[in-house]
Amino acid sequence: MHPSLKTLLDDLATLTLNQVTLPTNPDQGFPMIARATPLQRKAFELLEVEPAKIVPSTMPV
Repeated sequence: MHPSLKTLLDDLATLTLNQVTLPTNPDQGFPMIARATPLQRKAFELLEVEPAKIVPSTMPV
């Protein structure tokens, strides 16, 4: 377990949103959320938050 709320929030903050492009279409990118750790998944489940559902369809350049 995490010893404090701050360390839990610090761990949750490491979940990243990445801009992905493919070699076949380098001018067209899309956002992709990184794979959550087991602890992140459990925390988001308890908070009833689904990070994948709040990812924007486009990202600023």
